Amino acid sequence: MKVSHVNHASLLFQKNEYCILTDPWVESVAFGGWKQQPKADTDLIKKATIFDEKCLILISHGHDDHFDDEFIKENFPNCTIAIAKFRTPGVRFRAKAVTNAEVIEVDETGIKWNGFNIKAYINSEYTGDDAIFTIDDGEHFLVHANDNWHTQPSNIIVNISKDAKEYKRSEISWCSQVGIAGSWPIYYEQVPFDKKTEIIKDSLKKMLQSGIENGRKIDAGYQYVYANQSIFTNKVDYLEFYNRDIWIDEAISLFRESNDVHIEQLFPGSKLYSENIKARDNPAFNIREDVIVKTNRKSQDNKLLSKCSEELKSFEADCNKYLSSKLDMEDLHIAFYEAGSKEFLTAEKNSSWDGLLNIVAESDTWQKVLLGSLNIECMTIGGMCGIYKKDYNQNLRDIHISLSNFGYKYQAMQKIKSQM
Repeated sequence: MKVSHVNHASLLFQKNEYCILTDPWVESVAFGGWKQQPKADTDLIKKATIFDEKCLILISHGHDDHFDDEFIKENFPNCTIAIAKFRTPGVRFRAKAVTNAEVIEVDETGIKWNGFNIKAYINSEYTGDDAIFTIDDGEHFLVHANDNWHTQPSNIIVNISKDAKEYKRSEISWCSQVGIAGSWPIYYEQVPFDKKTEIIKDSLKKMLQSGIENGRKIDAGYQYVYANQSIFTNKVDYLEFYNRDIWIDEAISLFRESNDVHIEQLFPGSKLYSENIKARDNPAFNIREDVIVKTNRKSQDNKLLSKCSEELKSFEADCNKYLSSKLDMEDLHIAFYEAGSKEFLTAEKNSSWDGLLNIVAESDTWQKVLLGSLNIECMTIGGMCGIYKKDYNQNLRDIHISLSNFGYKYQAMQKIKSQM
């Protein structure tokens, strides 16, 4: 099979007259504030559309940068979509809404599809809604791990290894994310510039090291790095110093010296199991596109703030009630602020934050959240807000997870209301 990189976590597999397109993200804005950078390889997209009904769309999970609903609906209305057997039905419902064809659910027992063997694995220790896929055809074996960069549990590695051992080392590849997957630490405004760079570089090294370790356990000869080709559209000053591709390339160079494996960052048009030009020679390397909109946090019209503030306080109360029920804590977990408001300016000046976690956004962004057109988790991932902690050193992972769950429930409720 031929395998090419389209962009981000999207790969195109070709075998005879059939193809598989994974995790397409081509046109939409993800999380309210991510754009594709660099853009998808248009020739590969055109090639996939020519296959039409002989193309399988493979979706690893439901995040916007892996599932471009409108793009699929417009360009692949009759394509079969394959997803993992997730614990919740959200991805299945979305898939059924964008295709007239079948939606197939895959698990570790696998399916055969026109010369391809496909299996799905879910690391329940990490998430129940994000799958690792293996795709092979008798010639090559590829692990499409996408955002599952973490060191995988032994049961998943053992099962993948059973299939991989039928292949030579030079025919096996592990593909996983090495890149910023959210707004941390870029939009956490208490974090100093130098510290942000240190955090990001350490994260990239950790992601790459984990991926290499996973690949080593299945004897993969190729380690491919992807799922990192996005740019925030909501500008903060630090983004002027954010050199994603340079830092990834530095991390790869560091690990190449001590690992007997081909390690490569993919760019749109890259061919897997093949020799590509060096990363720094690729025209897509570290490109800068003027798609960023500068946010100026200044005082807004008092009437607009007053109208939004009432709804926002009610939303905040509902959120904290939900968090208290899940976390068994009586503290005020979350506080929401409007940029430019008196409350925000006072809190920022005096570090007198109401919540353990404090989220600041423009009034129009909050209105989108309140109406259900923007999910609060997507807002925080997409960099559509500033984020402050009351205690900078406190680990708030549980609060973030519960906030995410609340966001999806609230958004679903608002969509139901709008249809009544």
